[in-house]
Amino acid sequence: KHKDNYKFNSQIVTLIEVTDESGKKSDPMEYQMCLNESTSDMMMKINGGDNSSTTIIDVENSCMLILTDSEGRKSGFASKFDPNAKTTQGPEGKVEVEGENNESEDCKMTKTGNSKTISGFQCKEYKCETSDEISIAWVTKDISANNNKIFKNSNFGSNYNTEGFEGMVIQYEFKSKKDKSSTVTTVKSLDMNKSSSFSTTGYSISGFSFTPKK
Repeated sequence: KHKDNYKFNSQIVTLIEVTDESGKKSDPMEYQMCLNESTSDMMMKINGGDNSSTTIIDVENSCMLILTDSEGRKSGFASKFDPNAKTTQGPEGKVEVEGENNESEDCKMTKTGNSKTISGFQCKEYKCETSDEISIAWVTKDISANNNKIFKNSNFGSNYNTEGFEGMVIQYEFKSKKDKSSTVTTVKSLDMNKSSSFSTTGYSISGFSFTPKK
């Protein structure tokens, strides 16, 4: 069971730009996250070229929808989802301040003293560098992810790790020293009062479930 229409009242739009090891740039991807503060419903949508993929967490129905729209063909599946279950988050949007997952060298972010404006936010630069890579985080005090309603939802806010920073990361840059690969993730807009909606009408949705073996 799922809803035909989902409404949201907060939104973050992030742009992800990836360059491979040979220096070839992929088309930028727009990553949109929306949240309904009252229902805790959440949507994560990725737009790239003519294709889009959307994941919706429907808290009321304990349901997760994974939908794709490719060249006008709308399809997807719905599965049971426990919104209270503890999940392991992926690296998207996270910045590791202490570099705890760096197997070769520890890399601690330090403030450089540089500053610039990104997406309308005044940002300070934090940087760490090893023999293999360079990581740069641009952080703003204009808004705090730790004290803002848009991040209080556990599923939503866990994608933005601000531990060790005085504010929120607006842009994160990764550059390899071994090849030409790089990734730049930039928060383009953040609106805590942005109304939006998403309709599942027109999607061919299949049910998906499994029962683990005891």
